[in-house]
Amino acid sequence: MARIDELQPLLAEPREDLSVEYKGWLDLRTNDHRALLAKASIALANHGGGFIIIGFDEVEDVLRPIARPSDVPLITQDAAISESPDHAAKSQRPEKSGGA
Repeated sequence: MARIDELQPLLAEPREDLSVEYKGWLDLRTNDHRALLAKASIALANHGGGFIIIGFDEVEDVLRPIARPSDVPLITQDAAISESPDHAAKSQRPEKSGGA
């Protein structure tokens, strides 16, 4: 788990690089948002690790924190971990069409 002193600079001066991904608020009840989290997780894992920071949006080429919409539930670390790998595998499988 990340320490506070590791996270504070990422929040105070946000900028993406190969080890940091910033995402808007994600609703892990939706497949699209699960897929976004899964893809970000895979990219960071392929690079050797890093951080996914939730709750930021790019405004005029600057990453800024945004308030969590009231209809989006809080994201716990456990929820994010449990959703990412499983959904990544599912999102890369071709969908079957037809009956058999």
